[in-house]
Order: sequence, then structure tokens, then C-alpha cells
Amino acid sequence: MVYSGKPSSGCTRCRERRKKCDETKPSCMNCIKLGRECPGYPDQLDLLFKHETANVTRKATRGKKQRGSQASSSRRQSASSTPKSPTQETLDPTLSRQASGSSNDPQAQAVTQEEPTQLSAVATWDALREVNFNPSVENVSIAYFFSNVVSRPSASGSSNGFFDVLIPLFLASPSRSPLHMATEAIAVRTVATMPGRSRDLFEHADRLYGIALQATQQAINDSQQALTDETLLTILLFALYESVSSPSIENWSKHVQGAVSIAKARGTAQFEDPQSLVLFRATRTQMLMDAIQRRESIGDFPGPEGWTSDSSKGSICSIKSSMKMPGVLSRAKTLLDEDIQRTPTTFQQVDELLREAYDLQNELYRWDMNMPAQFGYKSVMHVTAVPRDENVKATELWPGPVHDYRDVHTASIRNNNRVSQLLCSNVVIGALRWLDPDNYKEDRRYRAAVYRVQYLVDDIAASVPFNLGYSNQKPASASAKQRAEAPGKQRGAYFLIWPLYVSAQMRCISILQRKWLNGRLDTIAERYGLHETDLSRIRAGAIVTDP
Repeated sequence: MVYSGKPSSGCTRCRERRKKCDETKPSCMNCIKLGRECPGYPDQLDLLFKHETANVTRKATRGKKQRGSQASSSRRQSASSTPKSPTQETLDPTLSRQASGSSNDPQAQAVTQEEPTQLSAVATWDALREVNFNPSVENVSIAYFFSNVVSRPSASGSSNGFFDVLIPLFLASPSRSPLHMATEAIAVRTVATMPGRSRDLFEHADRLYGIALQATQQAINDSQQALTDETLLTILLFALYESVSSPSIENWSKHVQGAVSIAKARGTAQFEDPQSLVLFRATRTQMLMDAIQRRESIGDFPGPEGWTSDSSKGSICSIKSSMKMPGVLSRAKTLLDEDIQRTPTTFQQVDELLREAYDLQNELYRWDMNMPAQFGYKSVMHVTAVPRDENVKATELWPGPVHDYRDVHTASIRNNNRVSQLLCSNVVIGALRWLDPDNYKEDRRYRAAVYRVQYLVDDIAASVPFNLGYSNQKPASASAKQRAEAPGKQRGAYFLIWPLYVSAQMRCISILQRKWLNGRLDTIAERYGLHETDLSRIRAGAIVTDP
């Protein structure tokens, strides 16, 4: 490839005027001095997809002209040094060859030998002009996906789920392996969801996805490949693809259940390998989300302590508590139905559900309060301005503290715990209302649950600036495009969708705060193109019991 220099990241006007841009956000100083509106800066994808063919053509044409000029100069020098008179034949020996049909003149023979080379060069040049020197869509998309969605494990030891092992396994697997094809599909799909991208990328991603599915089916039919880390990771990537591409929860759920089946078949032996253990825990997390959204209990795992057999280290209390959530929600779905017959047996079952949800919420609260220091957060600013009703959806900060976390994964762990507490509190409120529709608000457990819901929603709201990339600066100091392009922030926005959606469903929060939460969901949809995918899937799989 012809190197055409480092791509300019300056604003459009400075590049057109060939002026050095200081790249100040949101407007560069050159545009400010001219009194013009700064047109903005190219995003990372524009730089990655930089079209090189024009540069190749320009440089090659320049070289051809230089070679032609040198050849003409050489011929003139040769003609001037010849003692014969400069006849037309001596200036152009091909005329002599054409007139006689053949010649023994060495000079004519030399020209005859060079002519095919000249014709071949012309043909090669014509073909060269048709060549596209840009990298493939798949390679560019993978580079963007790895740098903006997948991040390397941090030195502090926090985990990024199966993303921690994606890059090593991707590099170790063959180029046309199912894992490679699945990664290409999700990478192209990720690029396609960015605003302003061609709709053709969606179709291309779907084609790659279909090819990867066929290759994975063949791998599963092979007993030696079916239980490998590569196969399990590939299926987890399929689940991720469905979660960002399909408005239905069914396909995502099927892939999760497929990953669960492989994890069960691998047994406790997978705990001995760190890489396999990461994949097991990622599968368990997806299984929990699937069971919660479908409101179904979780099946057994062939281990001494079931699905928590790996938890001799780490947050065993949180995992065991979380494993109870699907069962609680499953019973709440059945028992809290308004049409259910109110019998003594039903009252006893609802009362037992109430106590279980209340105790589970307290377990999760204690775990949240006793988290290790590395999972903590700090307040970096405090917002006092209350947004007006007419522009609350566009307001970027909710009144109160703004929390800063060590990384996106830590923020996600804390928010997932808050979501579990919200669901438990909501079941408590629903059970109390079912047991005593007229006086349930007088119960101290109701007041405690309402207070806890508001506290948790405020904490989730305080994590929004960090996940969207502006916790350490005022939002106005960075443009929306700049924040959206920050490395890893697309993943942070993705992790926010579920906590924001559950928070917005809580009936005991203010209408103003609910509008703000829905506004943040709309912002994520606009910046990252998720409105047709993740939001639809989450709304289709809503599991909150309306109190």
C-alpha cells in the first residue's frame, strides 16, 4: 500500500484550507478566529476507512510522468550526440522497422525488445487503477471492535467477562475458524449500528453470521471440538450478536441455553484452567440474565455446590444470592396475578414469597455494603441544578452526586447488584399490596422498600456519566461525538441499558426522574444505534412486577 501520511484528525475546514488544526473541542481556534462555525472532526471509523486508491493513483501518475520526462531527455541527448542528420527515422526507429517489416539494426532490435515491456506496463497500470488498496471491511471492523468494545484486562485485576479471553483465543485460532467468523460478524454488526453507516453493513454482518453458524454446527458435531474453549466462546459471541441485532429474546435465549449445555458437559474440570473458568462464569452470568427475563428457575450443575462450585474464591455470597432471583421472580409472576383466587393457601404462599424477597434484598444489601475496596467508587462532583420538565430528557446529569469507578466492568457489577435489589424490593411492594390492598402503605416494610428503591435508582443515575464518558469533566466540555468515540464507552453504554430500563419501571420514583431515565436510553440509542436492537429486546423481555 502506498503510504499517504498519517490521517488528519483536524476539522474539515482546516483540512480544506491546509491549515494546522489545534483540534480544540468543540470548536478549533482557527474557526473561532474566522468567526465561523467549526464543522467538526472525523470519527475513528472515517480514519480507519480512509480511501487510499486516490493517493495510489496520484503518486503512481506522478512517477509515470517523471519517468516519461527522463526518457524524453535521454532520447534528446542521444539524438544530439549522433553525427547523422536528425531524420525522422533516427528520431523514431520504429518507423524504419515498420517500413521494412524487419531490420538487422541493433537499435531497432532493442526497440522491438522493449515494446512488449512498455505495453505490459500500460496494461498493468490500467489494472492497478482498479485495485482497492483499503483494508477489508472485516479487518477494519475487528480493529474498531477490539479497541472500542473489547478492552484488555486491567492491571488492577478486574474482569471484563469473556472479553478477557477473546483476543488471545482469536489470535490462536485459524483464520477461517468459527471463532474468527463469529468475531467478524459481531464486529461488522457493531460498526453498522454506529449512526451514519451504510445499511449494507447490516446485510453483510448477517451473511457472516450465517456462515459462522454453519461452521459452528459442524464443530459441535465433532466430539473433540464441541467442548473446547473456542466453541463455547463462539456461542457466547452468537448470543451477543443476537442481543444487538434481534428484537426478539428467543434467539438470544437459545444461544445462552446452548452455552449452558456445553458448560454442564465440561463439568468441574473446567475450573482448573483459568481461561475455561472465565468462560464458565461468563456463561453463568448470561444464564442468570436469561432466567430472570424468562422468570424461570435455574437447572442444576454437576458440581458439589451446583453453579457456585467454582466460588471458593471471590464473591460467593453475591452469586448464591443472585441464583435465588429467578425462582423468586417465577413465583411472583404466578402468585401476584390479580386474577388469582384468594384462598388461605394462596395467602400463605404470598406471605412466604414476601419474606423470601425481603430477606434476599437484605442479603444483597449486605454484600453491597461489604464489597472489597477495588469495587468501590468515589464522588467527583455534585449536581444541584434541577432540570425543567420540558428539557429533562436532554439533561445529561441528574441532581445529586456523580460517581467515578475504576472501570466499566466494576460499574456494571455494582449496577447489576442494584438491579437485583430493585427487583426484590418491587416484589416486596407487590406482595404487600396483594396481601392488604387498602393499608399496605402503612407497613414499615413498604416504606423501607420505597426508600431503598429511590436510593438505588439515584445510585444508578450517578453512574450514568461514568459509563457515557464524562464523569471527570463537565458534559459541555466534550462533544457528543467525542464522548461516543471514547474507547470502551460503547460497551459502557451497552451495560447501562438494563439498569436504566429497570429503574424507569419503578413506580415509586418521580415522573421527572422517569423521564430523565428514558431520555438517557434515547441518548444511548441515538449515539450507538441500539434503538432497533437492545432496547426492543429488553422491552420484550421486561420482567418487573408492577406494584
